[in-house]
Amino acid sequence: MTTFTIDLWLLVVGAIAGAGAAIGATGRGRVLKGGVIGAALAVLAGVVRGYL
Repeated sequence: MTTFTIDLWLLVVGAIAGAGAAIGATGRGRVLKGGVIGAALAVLAGVVRGYL
């Protein structure tokens, strides 16, 4: 039988990274800035998860 699981931490990290990228990316090169901000927030969330 096949099981289907959802990693809630991945959803939380994605939501935080997406929201932070949308807020922080303004002006020219928004896609690039949004990608960098989102990646940085995802790494930061991973570090925070390590401490929890």
